[in-house]
Amino acid sequence: MKGLIKAYSEAVNAGIITGEDGRCYPFTKGVWGHKAAPANDAEVVFTVERGRAVQVVRDGHAK
Repeated sequence: MKGLIKAYSEAVNAGIITGEDGRCYPFTKGVWGHKAAPANDAEVVFTVERGRAVQVVRDGHAK
């Protein structure tokens, strides 16, 4: 699913993605697929498992 990082805190290594379905999905840095830290307003592609975003990558970098 595509979405947008609406908030990310390096202090807690967690954030919220708003999906293209309008729902909000929490995620942690552990599921982030890049060396650079997640950034607010970044466009991403992710999978949803148990209401959480996993396998999160910047849009355009999906495998």
